[in-house]
Amino acid sequence: MKLHVKSVCSWLVFFGLLGLFLAGCSISNSVSSSSDSSRSISRSSTSGSGSQVPEETKEAYVKDVITYVSALGRSDIGADDFMRGMSSIAQRHSISDWEGYRFTYVAIGRGLRQAGLAWDEVATLPYLKPLIQADSSRLKYIKEGFDK
Repeated sequence: MKLHVKSVCSWLVFFGLLGLFLAGCSISNSVSSSSDSSRSISRSSTSGSGSQVPEETKEAYVKDVITYVSALGRSDIGADDFMRGMSSIAQRHSISDWEGYRFTYVAIGRGLRQAGLAWDEVATLPYLKPLIQADSSRLKYIKEGFDK
C-alpha cells in the first residue's frame, strides 16, 4: 500500500508541475500577444499625424528627407541603401520607427517632385518598391507630398 500512495503522490506532483508549466506558457503567450497588440495600436495611432514627435524635430527631419530624396532622384540606389540612409536621417533626429509616420512619405513625395520626376516614374523606383509593396497606403502619402 505504501508503494501505491507514493506512486499516486508522484503523479500528483507531476501533473501539478505540468499544470503550472502550461499555465505559465499560456500567461506568457497572453502577455506577448497583448504587447504585440499594444505596439500595433501605438504604431497605427502615430502613423497619422506624428503627434509623438515634437514639431521642430519633425520639421528638421522632413527637410532632411526632402533633400536626401531629391538628391537621389532617378538613382538606381538599392532599397537597402535607401533604407539605411533614411534610418540614419531618422536617428539624427531621434525619430524611431520612421516607417510608421505619414509625414515621412509626404516628405519623400516632396523630394521626388523637387528632383523633377514624373509621377509615373515613382512606383518604378527600385529604392521605393519595398516600402510601397509593404503598405499600399504609403504610395497615397507619397502622392500627397508629390502634389504639394
